[in-house]
Amino acid sequence: MAVYKNREVQLLGRADGADVSPTYRVLDSQGQEEQVQLNQLQVTEEEKKQLNLAHGSTVADVKVISNKDLQELRDGQDPKKIEERQKKEGTDVTVPVSEVRVDKSKITPVMTKAK
Repeated sequence: MAVYKNREVQLLGRADGADVSPTYRVLDSQGQEEQVQLNQLQVTEEEKKQLNLAHGSTVADVKVISNKDLQELRDGQDPKKIEERQKKEGTDVTVPVSEVRVDKSKITPVMTKAK
């Protein structure tokens, strides 16, 4: 799995012709597809080998994410792991991730502006 914007994504293939900074189509776990430049992705060592076989030197300087960092990313996005970590840390109140709500009365006008 590759990582893009702290989300695991699946590389679907090149989205452009051969150039200096190739663009790839990626698919995240929610089924959202995007086109991103290779320099925005982090891939595992195994994926880098596969990309090198398929596309040669154009992927020589792709960023590699370690298995440890990838597992930390996965654990940081897993509701069960988050709840377990909260219990271990001994927080006063453990709130299940599925029950977290935003109090709309506390949203400021600055928070509602689109960026």
